[in-house]
Amino acid sequence: MSGRNRGWRAVLLQAVLVCLLAARALAQGATVTGRVVDETGGALEGVVVRVAGGAGVSAVTDREGRYVLAGVPPGPAQVTFSLPNFAVVRRDVDVDATPSQQVDAVLYFTLSADVTV
Repeated sequence: MSGRNRGWRAVLLQAVLVCLLAARALAQGATVTGRVVDETGGALEGVVVRVAGGAGVSAVTDREGRYVLAGVPPGPAQVTFSLPNFAVVRRDVDVDATPSQQVDAVLYFTLSADVTV
């Protein structure tokens, strides 16, 4: 076998490997990141961030209000942000094949009380 044929085979093998890795990355889904703050701009820790639907992808914000949702399936999705005593916020997003998308949110304090007598 000539050296020229080996070179083409190596290039072809590399191309196939790149395609397989790209397909695997798309199958694993995208990463959605962001920061959640209150109306004054202060970071909110402990916010539950979920992707609506059967994906089962969720995260909780850290002390800087940051979160990471990994493995979000491509396509339209709704991200929900919830924390007790704050109004729930929903963001419609179109998750595409880019490795990472940023979705930030501002939560507003609400006064509510459940009274049992």
